[in-house]
Amino acid sequence: PMTVLDLNKDKMKPLLEGGARAASSPREVAERSSIVIASLQAEAVEEATCGNEGIAQTRNKDVVFVDLSSTDPEDAIRISSALREHGIEMLDAPVSGADIGATNGNLTLFVGGSYEVYQRSLPALQRIGRMVTYLGKNGNGQIGKRINQMMQSMSELAIYEGLLLAEKMGLDLKMFARAASAGCAQ
Repeated sequence: PMTVLDLNKDKMKPLLEGGARAASSPREVAERSSIVIASLQAEAVEEATCGNEGIAQTRNKDVVFVDLSSTDPEDAIRISSALREHGIEMLDAPVSGADIGATNGNLTLFVGGSYEVYQRSLPALQRIGRMVTYLGKNGNGQIGKRINQMMQSMSELAIYEGLLLAEKMGLDLKMFARAASAGCAQ
């Protein structure tokens, strides 16, 4: 059975109607689960893991925490170390694919952590991601995600520069964009 928690209780309704159970704290989710998957604002990850009612407070030492949030690699390393002191393993697995990818279960996950824990968690991760890639130790998932974002930004910058150059050279932008979108610049 699935246990769910969200600050916005309305977001839990469809899951609760489908048979999930509600929890009142991250610790309670961890008590009832073999794997806890969270997607939080970066500043909320520490409270959810190491706070008074955080995952670290669970008596369930077989639980794995998977953090889909985009955080600093140093934070992932520090939090995974803190959880390990409590006997809990963590994977940092930030995602790429935006809301549409999440809705369609079509995300890309960049995973850092223990390879054995990754292997054990892979079936659950494949339920939410079409591409789940192990990148090594804790923090590496966050590094991979950052590099991916950098490459995407650089590609967008090249497109903008190309359009600006086409305009400066006197090309009709609509016609040029149509031609370019059928070629390698697609």
